[in-house]
Amino acid sequence: MASPHRDNWNIPSGSYRQLFESLSKSDPRLKLRDKKAVRQRTPWPPESVRIKHLQLQTGKNYTTVGKWADVADFSVYLQAGRAIDESQRNVFLIEGLGPELIETLGSHFNIHPSFFVDHERVEVFSARPSNLFDSGRLPSGFRWKVVTGGVTLNYFEVVDTNTDLPNFSLSCADSGRHVGATRFRGQLSSVVIVRRKCSIFLVEYSAGGSAYIVLTDPPLSWLRTFTYISDTSATKQVHDVQVFPRPYQGGYIDFVPQDVQLAVRNGPLRSSMFSDLKHYLTLYNASLPQPGGAESPMLFAKKIVASHYLSLSSFMTSALSHQQWDFSRRDDMSHFDISAVEQSWSDIQSWERRLNEYVSDIEDIMLKLGIPFQEPDTSHMSMLSWSESVVDFQFLRYQFHTLLHRAEQINGATLGLASMAGNRQGHQEQQRSLRESQRMRALTLVGLVFIPLAYTATLFSMNEKYMPGAGHFWIYFSVSVPLIIAVILGYLILDWAYYSKESSHGGSCLSRRSFAGFYGGKKANTE
Repeated sequence: MASPHRDNWNIPSGSYRQLFESLSKSDPRLKLRDKKAVRQRTPWPPESVRIKHLQLQTGKNYTTVGKWADVADFSVYLQAGRAIDESQRNVFLIEGLGPELIETLGSHFNIHPSFFVDHERVEVFSARPSNLFDSGRLPSGFRWKVVTGGVTLNYFEVVDTNTDLPNFSLSCADSGRHVGATRFRGQLSSVVIVRRKCSIFLVEYSAGGSAYIVLTDPPLSWLRTFTYISDTSATKQVHDVQVFPRPYQGGYIDFVPQDVQLAVRNGPLRSSMFSDLKHYLTLYNASLPQPGGAESPMLFAKKIVASHYLSLSSFMTSALSHQQWDFSRRDDMSHFDISAVEQSWSDIQSWERRLNEYVSDIEDIMLKLGIPFQEPDTSHMSMLSWSESVVDFQFLRYQFHTLLHRAEQINGATLGLASMAGNRQGHQEQQRSLRESQRMRALTLVGLVFIPLAYTATLFSMNEKYMPGAGHFWIYFSVSVPLIIAVILGYLILDWAYYSKESSHGGSCLSRRSFAGFYGGKKANTE
C-alpha cells in the first residue's frame, strides 16, 4: 500500500522524504496536503515557477546572477557546488511551490519541512475533524532567528479585477488562496482582497555570508469558483475566470525616503511580492542605513507587507464609511425594507469577521518578529529611521482594532435599523389589516341591507298581486324595512357581545364604534 505522504505530497523518494515522514509525528500537518487545496484542484506541482538568485555586489545593491523557470535546472545549479559564495549575501526569490522544489530546497539548505507546510496551507480555519488547517504554534516557539530559522508572513493584496464577479466563492486558481469579494449596496464590487503569504528562511554561513530563501505567491491571473450544476444538484463544477487585476487605487505608496525616490525615479510594479522584492533589493538596498547587513531582504519584505496592510486599511475604511453614509442624514428610513437591512447586516458580519482575521494576522507577525503589543510611541518619531518597522506594525494593529470597533458599532446600528424596519413593516401590516377590516364591515352592511330585500322579494314572488305596479306592492316595503332593522339590530347585539369581553363601556359608545367601523371612520374615543 502506498504511503499517505506519497499520495498527497508527491515528494520524490530520498533522505528528505524520510525526514518529512518521520517529523510528521511532531507536526501532524506533514501527514497530508491541505484538503481544501485538493478540493479546489490547486495544481500540484504548479504549472509554472520563477526562481532568481540575487547576490550583493560591491555597489551595495543586489544583482541577478541566475534565473530559472525549471526546477530540474535549478537543482543542477545548486548541486554544482559553486553556485553560492558563502562569503557573500545571497537571496533566492521563488514564486510557486511544488514537491520537487520542496525536496531540492529542503535537502540543500537543511530546512525543516514545517517551513514549507506553513507556506502551503490555504485553509485558515476548519471545524472538520480530519482537516489539518493553518494552525499556529505557541508564542514561545514563534521567534524568528531565536527558535526557528524560517518565518511566514500572512498579508493581503487589494486589487481591482475589472470584471463582474460570479459569486462570493472565489479563490486564486494558481495558489488556492482565498479571494474575498465585497458587496456594496446590493452589488458585488470588482475589488477583491487576495490572501497572500511570504515565507522567508535564513541560512548563515561560517564564512560570513548568508542565503535567504524567499517563497512568494504568484500574481492573480485566474479566479476559480465552484458552482452547482443545478438548484437541486449537490455536484459542483469548476469555473475559472481570467482577470487582469490592477492594484486598488494604484497600490501602496513607496516607503523609501523621497530624496532617494528623486534620485532613483523608479517604483515597484506592485503585481507580486516576487517582483517588488527584486525591485527594492536591486535599486534601493544601497540606501539602507546598513546596506551590507544580512537583514535587507527581511526588512524590505516587512515594509512591503506593512504597506499592503495600510492599503487594506484604506479599503476597509472606505467600505465602513459607505455603510455609515447610507445611514446618516436621512429624514426617514422608509426606503430600508427588511430584506435590504438583512443584506446590510450580513455584509457587516462579513467585514467584522475579516477584521478579526486581519488583527490576528498582524499580531501573528508581531509575535514572530518580537514586536511588543502596544500603541506606537510617537514621541521619538523624528529619530526613527525609515527602515524601522516596529512602529509600522504597532500602528497597523491599532488601526485595525479601531476599524473592528467601528464595525461593531455599525453592526449595532444595523440591528437598531432592523428593529425600526420591522416595526414599520408591522405597522404597515396592521394598517392594511384595519383597512381590510373596514372594507369587510362595509360589505357586511351592504349584505345586511340586501339579504332581507331578497328574502322578501322571493317570498312575495309566489303571488302576482305583490309584484311591482300591483295594488299590494307597498306591503313589500312594510315587511322588508322592519326585517332590515331587525337584522342590523341583531348584528349590533352580537358585536356588542364580542367587544364586551375587552371593554366595560356603555352600549352607546360601542354603537358609535360599530357604526364608525361600518363607514371607515376613526375609532371612537371610549374614555
